[in-house]
Amino acid sequence: MEMLQRFVILVAVMLVAASCSTTSVSVDRDASDVENRTTDTSSDEFDTPDERIEFARHYVTFAGPVDDVHFDIVYFDNSDGRAPGPSDWDMKFVFVVDPATVDAWHADHVAVDELDTVWANKLVSLALEADPTADPAHFERSGSRVTIYGADGLVVQRVSTLG
Repeated sequence: MEMLQRFVILVAVMLVAASCSTTSVSVDRDASDVENRTTDTSSDEFDTPDERIEFARHYVTFAGPVDDVHFDIVYFDNSDGRAPGPSDWDMKFVFVVDPATVDAWHADHVAVDELDTVWANKLVSLALEADPTADPAHFERSGSRVTIYGADGLVVQRVSTLG
């Protein structure tokens, strides 16, 4: 009977540990931060690049300097101020960066032939007055997809736990 109890406890511990894991997305979350960060926010709600950048920094780690960012952030914080739990998010960004720094934005991603970026059309139009001139390069990793318009200095990124 003692062996069965140990087995049940071991399985319970493993389930709790697995439920607290996240994908390998660069989400800027300090474990000591107990503030509930649930949001459904668009960059349209901010007037200046500085305000947009400051808000976005609460949800994603930038891979380099940013001149502006446009986004749609849907983030559900499951921590409830108690023990942190796994959170869910679907965040879409268009970063305006110096074209010389775009390689840093896909350094930990793998090149792929193509990604669906239709969702980014509105955000790209906010970032540029015209269509991008550069041919896009596409990259992905678990939970993150990046499209780079290098000469235009645009980084289109979607990070999600939703698949």
